[in-house]
Amino acid sequence: MEDGTYSPDQVKDDATMHTVITDDGVSWDGDLSGAMSSDDYELQSIRFGAAEAYGMYKLTQDEMASVRPGSRPEYLARDSWAYYSLDRPFVPDQIVEAKCADGSWIRVATVSYKTKAPVVTLAAGVNGVSVGGAKSNTLTFAADSDYTGFRITSDARVKVTDVNGDPVLLEKGQRVLLGALETNVAPTIRIKANSAKTVQRVQEAMKESADPILNVENVARGETSCNGNVEWGGFWTSERATTGRLAGLRDF
Repeated sequence: MEDGTYSPDQVKDDATMHTVITDDGVSWDGDLSGAMSSDDYELQSIRFGAAEAYGMYKLTQDEMASVRPGSRPEYLARDSWAYYSLDRPFVPDQIVEAKCADGSWIRVATVSYKTKAPVVTLAAGVNGVSVGGAKSNTLTFAADSDYTGFRITSDARVKVTDVNGDPVLLEKGQRVLLGALETNVAPTIRIKANSAKTVQRVQEAMKESADPILNVENVARGETSCNGNVEWGGFWTSERATTGRLAGLRDF
C-alpha cells in the first residue's frame, strides 16, 4: 500500500496485517555444510525490547513529513504517503513460538506492549522456559531443552481504530492505516561444545592459528501479508565471532 495507488477508503474494514518473523538458521561461517542442528546448539534466551507502530496517511497538501517509518521529515508532495509514530497501545500482542528439535513448533509466550515496557507472559503447560531479566522482559530456556529457533507472529487491523472501535482521523480528516511495526528482539544461543561438528570446527581452527576465531552466522526471515496476500518479505543475516576459551572445548 506504499505506492500511493490506494486510498484509505478503499481498504476493507476487516483487512488484517499478519506479520511473521522466523529466526531458526544458524551455521558456522555462513557455510551451508556448517549448518547447525539441535546437536550443536540451542536457544538460551530471548530478550524483548521496545516496539513501535507507525501510522500511514495520505497528504492533502505539500508538506514536510516522513516518507519511511522513523525517518526524518522531508518535503513531500500532495497525495504522497507519509508515516508517523502511533501511541504504544497500537502495537499488537505478539505470539512467541519455539522450534523443537524435531522441527515442530510450540507456543511458549505472549508479549504485550500496552505499557511502557514489554510484558512477557508464559503459555500454559510449557516446560523448561521461564521469564526473567532485570525488567522481566526475557525468556530463558533451560539447558538441554533443545529449542533451536523462534517465531513471532502478530495480527492487527490495517484500519487504525481507537479503544471504542472508532476510526482514528488526523486533523485534516485523513484515515490512518497501520503502515509498519517495529520489534526489537535479542536472542542468545548456547553452543554445545562437545558436539561432533563443534569439535571438528574448533580443531580445524586451532591448527590454523594459535588464537583462532570462529564466526557463527544467524539468518532471520520476515514476511507481512494482508488478508492472505504477501505484501513484503525478506531476510536478515547477522554474524557473530566466537573467540577465545577454545582449548578443552568448554564454556565458549
